[in-house]
Amino acid sequence: MTKLKTLFKISLDTLYLQCDKELKLDFLKILDDYCEFNNSFNSENYIAKHGEAFFIDPQGFIQEYQIKINSFIRHTVSAAQKIAIQKKYIYFIYQNNSRYYKMYKKHYDLTFDKIDQELNNDQEKLNLFITTSLKEIHERERH
Repeated sequence: MTKLKTLFKISLDTLYLQCDKELKLDFLKILDDYCEFNNSFNSENYIAKHGEAFFIDPQGFIQEYQIKINSFIRHTVSAAQKIAIQKKYIYFIYQNNSRYYKMYKKHYDLTFDKIDQELNNDQEKLNLFITTSLKEIHERERH
C-alpha cells in the first residue's frame, strides 16, 4: 500500500508541475499583452503625440494618460482572475486548492511586479517631461 501511495504522490506532483507550467504560459500571455500595449501606448509615444496638449491643459494631459493606464490595468487584472477559474485548473483546485493558489499567486505576483516595474519606469519618463515642461512654462511667464 505504501508503494501505491508513493506512486500516487509522484503522479500528483508531476501533474502539479505541469499545472505550474500551464500557469506560467497563461501569465506569459498577459505579459505579451502588456508588451503589445506598451509598444503602442507608452509615455514616449504619448508625449510625442500629445505633448503640446500639456501646455494647453496640463491636468487633462495627465488624466488622459492615467485613464488609459488604469483601463489597461483593470483589463489585465480581469484576465489574471479568469486564469484562476479556468476549467483546466478545476481538478487542481479541487484536489489541493492551497497548493494551486500558491502556484497561481507566485505567477500572479511575478507578472504584476514586472508590469508594475515597467509602468513605474514609464511614469518616471512622463514625470520628467512634466517637470521640464513646467519649468519651461514658468520661464516663459517670467519673461
